[in-house]
Amino acid sequence: MRNMYQLVRIGFIVLFSMIILSFAQAQQRAWCGTTTEPSKWTEDYLQNRSAYPKSNEVLYVPLTIHLVGTDAGTGHLAVKTLLDAICKLNEDYASSNIQFYIFGNIRYINRTSLYEDKGQIYGRSTHTQNRVINTVNIYVVENAGEEDESVTLGYATGIGGDGLVIIKSEVNRTSTTLPHEIGHVLGLYHTFYGWEGYEHNYTLNAPTVVNSNRKVERVDGTNCTGSGDGFCDTGPDYLSNGPWACDRTGQSTTAQKDPAGSSFRSDGSNFMSYSSTACQSGFSGDQSQAMRTHLTSAKRNMLNRTAPLPVVDNIPVTLVSPLNSVPVNFSAINIRWNAVPGATTYLLEVSRVASFAGSFTTSYLLTSNETTLTDLAAGRAYFWRVKAFNAFSFCGNSSSVGKFQATSTTPVTEIEGNGTFNIYPNLLSPNQTVTIEANLIESTRLNIRLFDTSGRLLQSNEYEAIAGENTLRFNPNNISKGIYILNITTNRGTLVERLVIQ
Repeated sequence: MRNMYQLVRIGFIVLFSMIILSFAQAQQRAWCGTTTEPSKWTEDYLQNRSAYPKSNEVLYVPLTIHLVGTDAGTGHLAVKTLLDAICKLNEDYASSNIQFYIFGNIRYINRTSLYEDKGQIYGRSTHTQNRVINTVNIYVVENAGEEDESVTLGYATGIGGDGLVIIKSEVNRTSTTLPHEIGHVLGLYHTFYGWEGYEHNYTLNAPTVVNSNRKVERVDGTNCTGSGDGFCDTGPDYLSNGPWACDRTGQSTTAQKDPAGSSFRSDGSNFMSYSSTACQSGFSGDQSQAMRTHLTSAKRNMLNRTAPLPVVDNIPVTLVSPLNSVPVNFSAINIRWNAVPGATTYLLEVSRVASFAGSFTTSYLLTSNETTLTDLAAGRAYFWRVKAFNAFSFCGNSSSVGKFQATSTTPVTEIEGNGTFNIYPNLLSPNQTVTIEANLIESTRLNIRLFDTSGRLLQSNEYEAIAGENTLRFNPNNISKGIYILNITTNRGTLVERLVIQ
């Protein structure tokens, strides 16, 4: 009986500890680490708005993406998650007539000190070293800073600057941290500007000024252009501790009093507030105009870098080979899907699990609609899918999921219904010619392509072959030493052979 009592008591202590831990985690504060120093451009704009011309056309803003990982090359954000987040970013900025596109290739930085930058020591210096001018540089990391019990979700390298750091758990379709930090890059302050870190008892009247002698905005709007964030259509907001919850009307549950004693609740819908993600939905009209003006003046060199590409989001991707559940040789597996008009890049995901969980999935960014995989294990089932996109269009769905079995069988030397092939040598010296003997059932066109192990197409030749015996010569021109994949494709199938240049 005593042992039973001890077990119950231990169980209660464990349960109580878990509840306390969960409560502590739920109460963890999250904040933006952007500097509170006023922006010269923003201050000038707020005081001289009529001096800046207005425009209505869609403004396209280039993003340079830096995915940060550890020194060992692990931990990078999944590309599909990134594309989904930028798709949502464009939805968030659609009402402002601002759209973002991916400039150049997605870049990878392997630096543990930046990936786990809890003290914000390396973020700004890394930006100085790696920034691509006339673009907004986004660095996705594991940790962007911690202070006391607060975690930094992200920060702009300066209000009106051209860079931001964001933790990868905030880069998705639900978080509003990315549009918030982009707002800073485009010249916006927090809606509670001046109150950052300011301690106040909200049951009392607010002071007339707060940090840096910033005037406190009043409920009656009489000083809205020269106080707080400087915009009259955002309303007063003094809540600098977040995330805070909103009520059914979208306002803060915490009531505040302005310097005159007028009571109010903060608007939780604004991206530049510290309200919780569930409350936020957009920018105000004045904020949108300010960001557009910032782009057409301070950041005018970012605009018109390149013409928009066609939309490919609604064009489906169809998987071609390998066929579903067909065993294929693990040493060199040819993967192919239909080419999508207008697509410049394909995201191929190959996973050991149908859910495509991150740790079990390898992603490949490819510029052609096929590749050959040489890094799979024999005896495993693999799942694969493909997403087509370009720099301006990345909101489409991935293809249906295919499945194949990687086996250790002898590589195929026959294309069913077409004939047999003898390829030699497969161990070559530089510039040595490969001989391909093809005994064909019918005349056909042979497409012979050479890939490196990353799936990049290096060379492609076409031959008209006749029914019967053919002897063809293929010369890998100026190829350095290494392992390569030779694909021979006819209208009936594909044969894969590994070549080694020593």
